[in-house]
This record gives sequence, structure tokens and C-alpha cells, in this order.
Amino acid sequence: MPEPASLNPNTASAKPVSVDHAQGIPTPSQIEYLTTAYTLQLPSLPFTLTLHQDQNSAGFIAGKVWPSGPLLASHLSTVFSRTPPPCSLRIVELGAGTGVGGLAVSQVLSQHGAPADGGFHSVVLTDLPEALPLLSRNITANPTPPTVHTTAAALPWGSTPPATSLLYPDYLIAADVIYWPQLFTPLVDTLRELAGPQTTVVIAYRKRVPAVEEAFFELFGVHFAFEAVPRGEWGGGEGDWEDAQYYVFRAARRAIPRSGVSDSFAILEMMEMGEVYE
Repeated sequence: MPEPASLNPNTASAKPVSVDHAQGIPTPSQIEYLTTAYTLQLPSLPFTLTLHQDQNSAGFIAGKVWPSGPLLASHLSTVFSRTPPPCSLRIVELGAGTGVGGLAVSQVLSQHGAPADGGFHSVVLTDLPEALPLLSRNITANPTPPTVHTTAAALPWGSTPPATSLLYPDYLIAADVIYWPQLFTPLVDTLRELAGPQTTVVIAYRKRVPAVEEAFFELFGVHFAFEAVPRGEWGGGEGDWEDAQYYVFRAARRAIPRSGVSDSFAILEMMEMGEVYE
């Protein structure tokens, strides 16, 4: 099976890490990285993303590009490259990690020029506080014009109320965020709090342990109506993500939570055949 993206190592450097112990969180000016820089190229992306991955801490899941990240980037670049948005957009990425999905959106939007309403597009990449230095580094490595503002912000799921500036974006996006059962409820709680009536949620996902992960869809389905994105809309080259373990789904928050939901992962698999879960 071919790799889902072309990730070409460019440079690698090993340097010590310096942490501001008073704050407990390193900042871009306080940390030196042991990183490998990659160039991400996809047929649907009319540009190249340079992504730094943090190789310094084994097990730090936010520090690497996971398989569904390039898939999210490919799909969203296809969506946003079709026609210029009619107005300024607000986009928030959850569990951004290296920021591949949000950075792809920023690059596509920057190619459309200034929004017709005279404003600017806002793309906010969120993750745990300790992931922000790497996100900031990747934002700097992929600059955009003033028509697109790309920033990083801390957002632990379910623990603290999100900033007002993150509420009710046009798009909530995420990749490879469905993995640990203990995070399912905090993740859905955060999605519920952020999503407004007009928010579109887009999540790229790689199936790993369906018997565990179906608990997420049971909870998610109470609060969100969702549908599978047809593979023809994923972008990418022939054979990319041909593995049946990959999915992209989009969702909208329900006005009234649905009671008595008894769905399972089978729903998402049925949606691949054109079903919509409402």
C-alpha cells in the first residue's frame, strides 16, 4: 500500500531542550528542538507545506504527523480550492499536533486573496500547552499574507472553558483525535461547546480498535448529525488512503440532543455506501 502522503525528510538537528520551569511550558524562544523537517506534497495541494516533527520526547503524540493529518489536509484543500469563500472564515483545529490540517487550509485560503467583505480569514490551531512551541514553529515555517491570520492557542479538551474567540467558528476540524476512550467525553464536550448552529465539523479518522472507538460515535451521535465524505472528495493521488481503515466525516450540531441512540461504528461504515446518520 502506498504512503498516504509524500513526506520527504529535509533536515535533522539534535539540540538540548530548555524549559521555563516557572511557567512549566516551553515557548519558541526558550526551546531548541530535536526535529526532523518534512515537506508534505499532495496532488490536491497546489503548494508545499514544511512541517517540523518533534523527535525529542518519545510518546509525545502531538509531535509527529499521523496518517489522517495529510488526509485532512488533502480533503480540506480540495474543499477550499474550489471557489473563493464569499466572506471571511473562522476555522479552529482541535488536537492540531503539527498543524498539518489547519496549515493546509491557511495556504489554500491565502491563494484566493482578500475576502470579499474586506476582512481576513482566521485559522486557529489548538492543542495542549506543551504542543504550542512546535505549532508556532510550523506556523512560522509556512507564512501567509495578511489576508489569512494563522495562530496557535492552548485548548485542553473538557477542562476549561474555551476563549470566546474560539466559539462558533465556520469550521471545526481535526485528525486522528479518536483513540483514547478516556478522551471521548472531553472531546465531545469541547466540540459541543465550540460548535454553533452554522458550524461544520470535519474529522479525518483511521480506524484502529472499532470495539473501543464505537463508544465515541455513540456519544457523538447524541449531539451531532454526521455523514461520511465520499472518497472522491478526499483529494490525493490514485491509491492514496485506499486502505478501508480511513474515513472522513462531516457533522453539524443537533438543535436538540437525540435520545435513545444505539448506533455503533457500523454506522460510519454504512455511510461509506451513501447512508446519512440523522
